[in-house]
Amino acid sequence: MFRFPILFSEPDGTLPCFNDSGIANVMSYKSLYEIAYRWTDDPLMSIPLDKDNRPIEGLFWGRETIDKYAFVNDSSNLFKDSGYLIMKSNYKSDPVYLALDFGPHGGWHGHYDKLGFVLFALGKEVAVDAGTHSYALPIHDGYDRTTLAHNTVVVDTKNQKEGEGRFDYLMSIRDINLARVGADTVYDGIAQTRRIFSNSNYIVDDFSLKATDNKTHKYDYIIHLKGDFEDLRYSGTYNFEGGDGYSYLKDSRLIESDYSNFLLLNYSDSSGGKIGSYWTSQQGIVASFNVDCTTSFAGNCSGKMQYDFSATQSGYILYSLQIPEMDRGKILGISCVIKGDNSNNSLKIRLYDSTDERFVFNAGSLDFGEWKEIEAYDVENWRHYLGNNDGKVDYPLKSFGVELSFANGGKATSEIYIDEIVLHFEKGDYRLSDFEISTRYIGISSGDTDNNTITITGRSPVGWGDDVSFLMRRKEAQDARFVNLMCISKGRMEARNCIIKIPAQIECGGTDCDAYYIVFDGTEDILFFAENANSNESIKKVSFENLSIESDGKLAYVSKRNDSYVSYALSDGRTIEINDTLLLLCNEPAYNLFIEFSQDSKRLYIYGQFGRPIKIYAPYVEEAFIDTLKADFTREGDYIIIDETPYGDDIVIYDDSGAIDTTDSIYDYGEYSDGIFGEDIIAGDTSELSQNDTFTEDTSDLGDSQNLDISGDPTYEATSNTSSGCSCSLME
Repeated sequence: MFRFPILFSEPDGTLPCFNDSGIANVMSYKSLYEIAYRWTDDPLMSIPLDKDNRPIEGLFWGRETIDKYAFVNDSSNLFKDSGYLIMKSNYKSDPVYLALDFGPHGGWHGHYDKLGFVLFALGKEVAVDAGTHSYALPIHDGYDRTTLAHNTVVVDTKNQKEGEGRFDYLMSIRDINLARVGADTVYDGIAQTRRIFSNSNYIVDDFSLKATDNKTHKYDYIIHLKGDFEDLRYSGTYNFEGGDGYSYLKDSRLIESDYSNFLLLNYSDSSGGKIGSYWTSQQGIVASFNVDCTTSFAGNCSGKMQYDFSATQSGYILYSLQIPEMDRGKILGISCVIKGDNSNNSLKIRLYDSTDERFVFNAGSLDFGEWKEIEAYDVENWRHYLGNNDGKVDYPLKSFGVELSFANGGKATSEIYIDEIVLHFEKGDYRLSDFEISTRYIGISSGDTDNNTITITGRSPVGWGDDVSFLMRRKEAQDARFVNLMCISKGRMEARNCIIKIPAQIECGGTDCDAYYIVFDGTEDILFFAENANSNESIKKVSFENLSIESDGKLAYVSKRNDSYVSYALSDGRTIEINDTLLLLCNEPAYNLFIEFSQDSKRLYIYGQFGRPIKIYAPYVEEAFIDTLKADFTREGDYIIIDETPYGDDIVIYDDSGAIDTTDSIYDYGEYSDGIFGEDIIAGDTSELSQNDTFTEDTSDLGDSQNLDISGDPTYEATSNTSSGCSCSLME
């Protein structure tokens, strides 16, 4: 009960709005997690807790200290019974999170949303679920529950039937994830498969539909996105002919076909948004306090403080920002930068302590029009009043304020700006605000090769806020495939920096294999996968226009930038070749192998499990490391050869009898397949493993032993005693 919300939540603690749900955040339940953390001693329970700001329940029932606060929940998770798959990347800097829904319908509260997803990137949810309006409103049944309201494909403009999808696999190597789910019963005569690849830079969404009834159908691929599309070229409005929920779509327009392959969505924080608060001393004074990105002292934005004393010709306005609770010792002073307006009105700076005692510094007249730095120290010698009025600062500080007073002969209406507010403490400075907003963009590029697709954009409703944007790609066909690349960026991007291509030729024998060629911001990536291959099968080849990749693995990934390789990944295979150049050759099949080059290509870092020797194309490498340990190697031209015991993460695999097997294929596509979780674990059936049992298996061939502790339902955990400190978890 306590683990699921944390494992399921987005990086900021918000739970996806699947089915009849509203906005909820696990960070709001600190009081319960104080108790859960003490009871369980589980570091996962510490994630919602703030060691510097604990609720009263922490005093009575919590642990004395939160000593595992740095725990990061960065593993991809499968919740097979409830039917959700969580894919995570880059959790130590800018997390990317994708939640995919394939499970049971959900009864009366269920929505017709099979194979839908939500996406969180750059600190904000961007691909969203509609959630729910009030049950009493027509929009709840008329739109919220419809297939159209979710990020999936609508067939013939009608809702799905109640039904359950299927989970096929999840492959996860460090920050890269590849998953496939499907649904064959929610539309009569239609088999659906959705394959999603994610990493820290982009999402590949590959949705295939096959008409088993051999009829032509209308397919509407739709995603709902926070933010606004930019630089669109319309060929006219678009009127939908009816269907379940379509009447609720607004401002629908058809995109010119020549400009539809790449669309740019801006979901940045909005300039002009309110910040802090303001208070006026008299009725009739008008004020506002907003972020403004037309002028700044540093960066791109500042705080704009507008005022209008026209009706009063007297009084003052207080613009305030809250100060978060912290322990930095005694306050020494403040500094900020003000852009004046030559109004000759007066300016003061305020600090409020914990008793609401005001400490006020007179900053003088606004007789300047440019940016001016204001510094004020020795706070306890400022004028003070109210609160306990003892002239001593009582901690913690509550707020910072700018007091702007009308002066006789001064301007009645104008604005001033503030930037770079810094509080100076004994134990270091604290930047209260620089008023910067986060810029966020998603570039959406189509990999479709047919000319039978039209692109429509507009606005769609959600149950928890203002309307959002939608993107629809529509086609009529017997079978259909929608391939879209979503590039994640902190700045604007052009179409040439967000490209996806599917192969021109596939030579895989009887194996189902495919690949993507991706360009992201100057980096070229190739992802190859074989979905029903067995270990040690023959080499499979996939070719693009001027590029080919060959591998015997189930997953192979190569990233290249400026003619230098950035990383390789391989699982359940021995080799990777690009354009007939050998990049990687292992003596035995590698599992979860990830190879990363330093920026100058002189260092090489290897993670995962592989047999020795291993041969790697690394012409400039001078040092190699296996996990954190330096590895010796010999050089053979442009290749290095490592022939020593690996220190990669040991892999635990369950076969259908419940025994531990460290030699079988790590990917299992059978009836008990549960994929891979994070970079550490591959899971099979655990039905034969009783809870609270401990197993020890001799794995001397891997140079170590593993202890498997099964405890707690429905979560199983495995812990390895290897030198690399592998910690694994399997959620069903």
